[in-house]
Amino acid sequence: MGSLARHERTMAQHSVIASLVRTVCHHADGIAIGALVCELLERGVLHFLEKCPVAVNVNSLAHGFGARSAYFHVAMRLLAHQGFVRLSGDIPAGETEVQLTDQGMEWLRLADHYRQVPHVTELAASMLDVLRSGKGGDIRSWRLPHVPAGSHSDPLSRRVALHLYGWLVAAAMKGLSARGILNDMVSGTTACTAHPDSGLEPRLFELVREILCFQGWGELTSADLVLTAEGRVAASFAVQYDYPVSYLPTFRAIPRLLFGTGDAALSVPRGRDETHVDRLLDVQCSAKVFEHRCKEPFLEMVLPLFDREPVSEQPSCIVDTGSGGGTLLLVLHKAICERTLRGRMLKAHPLKLVGAEYTRIALETTRQAIETLGDTHLVTFGDIADPAGLSRKMAEHGIDPLNALHVNKSVIHNRPFKPPENIHRRDQWQPISHVPFVSKAGELIPARDMECNLVELFHAWRPFTGKHGMVTIEAHTVDPTIVSERVGTNMVTLLDATHGLSHQYPVEYEVFLRAIRAAGYHCRARRLLGGWPPDHPTLAVYHLVQEDRV
Repeated sequence: MGSLARHERTMAQHSVIASLVRTVCHHADGIAIGALVCELLERGVLHFLEKCPVAVNVNSLAHGFGARSAYFHVAMRLLAHQGFVRLSGDIPAGETEVQLTDQGMEWLRLADHYRQVPHVTELAASMLDVLRSGKGGDIRSWRLPHVPAGSHSDPLSRRVALHLYGWLVAAAMKGLSARGILNDMVSGTTACTAHPDSGLEPRLFELVREILCFQGWGELTSADLVLTAEGRVAASFAVQYDYPVSYLPTFRAIPRLLFGTGDAALSVPRGRDETHVDRLLDVQCSAKVFEHRCKEPFLEMVLPLFDREPVSEQPSCIVDTGSGGGTLLLVLHKAICERTLRGRMLKAHPLKLVGAEYTRIALETTRQAIETLGDTHLVTFGDIADPAGLSRKMAEHGIDPLNALHVNKSVIHNRPFKPPENIHRRDQWQPISHVPFVSKAGELIPARDMECNLVELFHAWRPFTGKHGMVTIEAHTVDPTIVSERVGTNMVTLLDATHGLSHQYPVEYEVFLRAIRAAGYHCRARRLLGGWPPDHPTLAVYHLVQEDRV
């Protein structure tokens, strides 16, 4: 009986986690598409598609409704991820056609609910400010969204309801976590109460209570809000909401991006602050992703390089381009010290660390982290798209750029786009990517140009990676037909939204492999960390070495 009871408890836990994953993923999907759907409804785009019996060219559709074509392509891809539209045509050439699916027709009956999204987004931003600061605000006019009538019984209605609550749950979880209330609720130290000194102002408490109870994560006991069993598990997932919160400025700018005029760029010149993302929060999110998903696979690839003999043939420095908060460098330095031959010989063979960043906030965050290791290391401005410039800065500080191990995370796809210089390659190249790439001017970048640009990026790194290669952690996107078959189990729609709307360029796994081969690299090692391996990973770690060094 004891074994049976343990089995039943395990099955119950698995059921809770599966339900929670679906809920969190639907929240993420709603964050990704909500504001776009609202704009498409306001302009009549979705109702036009509803009446159209055949697939329509996306460029023509965008032109007819006065939309920016590139962002319009992104919007259609996000709806395809959800299974609401079907994309066809010559997608790599930018000649995509779109048509509502049968599911999309059914969903459209509920789509008017998304007209509430602008209010929901502003409410979420206000809630987050009040929860973070602990100070009251004008919250008397706050109201929760109206959800479809069948949201407790009909799966599609429930999905739309969770879409509408995505931003509110993100704000509540992030805000309660920042105040320390969420941890107290999990530990049972205290419940969430409607008292300003020990909990929340009454109106704010009422909103948080309704938000969490609607998800099935909270229940009211006397005058206190306590977490359900699923809510306690959800608290451990709270970090998942940090990522979309960091991109709140981008999502609030969707009306301007999709139908605005003038300059569509959300980011700013390198080395200054950005307007499309809370970079500090994004850096913190990236560090958590690295710690939980990438750390050990990354170390498994890198540490053997520092166990090789003779030690004089090992890298003399490690360069992290796009160093964020310095997490990779700190973790790697600690592991080398504790787990390798080099770590036992650092006095005789010192190891330099170089953190390179292109925004002020990330530069300062890296500098603060690296300073804890002493003043012998270097933090400098650096751009993944300009390896020669970074190498000159290293040489100016007496660091050999040719004897470096180069590492990076989530920065290849965040490079600035440059039109390909090798015209012959471009003319011969047959693109295979189905991703709509948006320039900072809001125009569609041909897949051919983007793929060739990726090849040229890796080729530009060849002079500096010949000896030890490059270890890169890179995110990938996945074809909408695959994503739509797994709605409720993934966050690809959110990732494509944040990247596509803010001029970042992740590509499919097969496109990435093709580019590194064309640039003369080979994967000495690779680990697929997310998605649907082996064919469609969303995150992977690679140790790239040049072909003649294999």
